[in-house]
Amino acid sequence: MILDTYPVVRERNMYKITEQLLALRDIPPGSKLLLVLLDNLSNGGGGVSGYTQLQLAEMLGVSRQSVNWDIQLLSAAGHLRVEGGRPACYFVLCQDACHSVSRKLTLAPFKEIVEQYNEVAKASGLIQCREVSEKRKVAMRRLWKKFKTIDAVRAYIEKVASNPHNVGKNNRKWRADLEYAGREEVIAKVLEHEGDYADPATDTFYERERLARLLDEGRQRVRRFCEECLVDNVSPRERSKSFGANLKVWAAKENCEHIIPELNTFAKTYWKSIKETPQC
Repeated sequence: MILDTYPVVRERNMYKITEQLLALRDIPPGSKLLLVLLDNLSNGGGGVSGYTQLQLAEMLGVSRQSVNWDIQLLSAAGHLRVEGGRPACYFVLCQDACHSVSRKLTLAPFKEIVEQYNEVAKASGLIQCREVSEKRKVAMRRLWKKFKTIDAVRAYIEKVASNPHNVGKNNRKWRADLEYAGREEVIAKVLEHEGDYADPATDTFYERERLARLLDEGRQRVRRFCEECLVDNVSPRERSKSFGANLKVWAAKENCEHIIPELNTFAKTYWKSIKETPQC
């Protein structure tokens, strides 16, 4: 439910985000934490847009229903204004000095983390961080909460970079970035991993999927070639030289030359099957 009401807020209802606000008994802890988060995302002023209730819930580790309820409560109490939209825009209604405590509660040393990350990224092949978006701030807050020191954060990033898959040594040429390194599930996997990483060229799920797709594409090329030969009433041997050369060029481009023998066997079997099938 997106709220479109605009409560009238008077001076006596406008609180700073301080210990005084956190001590209010009519506002539950979850609602206070949401207000602190929104104040931080707004940089201490202005509106917060681009975040769905589900995204806010993931940042806080609660359900979307809880966030929706907290938004309604804060809005009715005069601490929050919600403007309609998809997603909605949230305005924290408090004085200019409100951001000081919010920073202490939710911020991390973004500049230092980005500097350490980019040093590792430049040396290893990770995607460097050029802009600090809100999603990357969330990732850095998670890293800071987990590791607590710059040296520990850098050590973690170096471990992320030690995985060849994360620095582009994979079939998709994909590389990890700061936002990826700050994902909760990635942190858990990296910390649980022990020993050297395996060669990314070995048989992986993505490699099996890629080869299966290319094998199917190669068979389709063979089918079209055999069917054209049948229509033209010529033997595939007469055209095999040019077709085979083109097939090898395609396989080399896709880095799958080892499937050529399998395609040759398939071509013989398929040609025999269509040659023996009566034509209408």
